[in-house]
Amino acid sequence: MERVSVFLVRKLSPTVCAKFTQSVTGYFNECSDVARVCYKLAGTRLLIADKDELPDGENVLLKRAENCPIKLLSKQQAIELTRLRACGVEVGVSVILQSSDHNILLTRRASHLKLFPGYWVPPGGHIDPPEQITAAGLRELQEEVGIQVNLSRCTVLTLGLWESVYPNQLDWGLPQRHHIVIYCLVRSSCNHTDLQEEINLCEKEVDACAWIKPNMARALVFGMEPKIQNLPPNIRHPATFNTKS
Repeated sequence: MERVSVFLVRKLSPTVCAKFTQSVTGYFNECSDVARVCYKLAGTRLLIADKDELPDGENVLLKRAENCPIKLLSKQQAIELTRLRACGVEVGVSVILQSSDHNILLTRRASHLKLFPGYWVPPGGHIDPPEQITAAGLRELQEEVGIQVNLSRCTVLTLGLWESVYPNQLDWGLPQRHHIVIYCLVRSSCNHTDLQEEINLCEKEVDACAWIKPNMARALVFGMEPKIQNLPPNIRHPATFNTKS
């Protein structure tokens, strides 16, 4: 199945497929790790342009890590990645599920996965054309953790775009995968206890999950190291997880 790829749109320039070795954030703002952009899904293309430049597009922030490996690639390292250039930049969608009592669901990726094994992340994955962004995110949520979201009982909004590279440190090896991830916030009208009853983990993809408060999520996202005693017990002691932790 054909995957969705990133295409870059600029005034007075042809629309081009983003190169694997090209920082999408840097394309729109060479001087920062943040860019204000407009995006729109069009079939197998995720079009990204400057703010307000796409009819029917949505304006959001696009961010990359300060130490983004693509940003830090030397010319020689970029040459070594020639074989991956044809891959372009792939697209993913990630769902931040927030319960009515303000808990957020995180999952731990299975240790055998090639991409970010053992990492704590929100549920998510690729878009399977012709499905739309929200539909893709909710499908991945159901496939990974078993929760089926009723759109009539929730609100959905786009938080922003994140430029994701694996490995996420250049010291750990040259980049193997390059994605733009669309982060969607899904606010459910159900509390986390009720949602927990629906959880049935797909162990091929995730081996644990946990509900955390927004302040803890912010600490994890921004790379802070909260005191170990403030972490949920199942994150402090991952061996205690079961399929409904």
